[in-house]
Amino acid sequence: MPPDDRPRPRDDDELFADIVRREFSEQVGPPPRVAPPAPPAAPFEFNLYDDDESYRQTPAPALNRLSLPARVGLIALAVALVGGLLLTIGQGAPGWVGWIVVGLFGLAVTIGIRQLMRRPGSGDDDDSGVV
Repeated sequence: MPPDDRPRPRDDDELFADIVRREFSEQVGPPPRVAPPAPPAAPFEFNLYDDDESYRQTPAPALNRLSLPARVGLIALAVALVGGLLLTIGQGAPGWVGWIVVGLFGLAVTIGIRQLMRRPGSGDDDDSGVV
């Protein structure tokens, strides 16, 4: 086969056109350059509830105030924990302070158990049966 003295193509498009021209005896030009599409005017925002017009966010239910026994139990627990911590790290105190701390802790636990065992009133709307 005689050496090919033709100039070599500069890029792939010219190489492809040269191959097509030799094989099919046709003149094929490089593909037209296409400008990239313009970016959209606004970015896409995904909204899960866009098609559901019936969706309305309901306000959270109001928190009930703690009952008096619950407040007393929390205060007793806080005082017992602080007093127990102070006695544990070695703060000097009379022996009766330690017994008060133990008594307050017992009171807090008793009130907490009573609050946990309370049954809801009969006027509740929750009939789901969940315990």
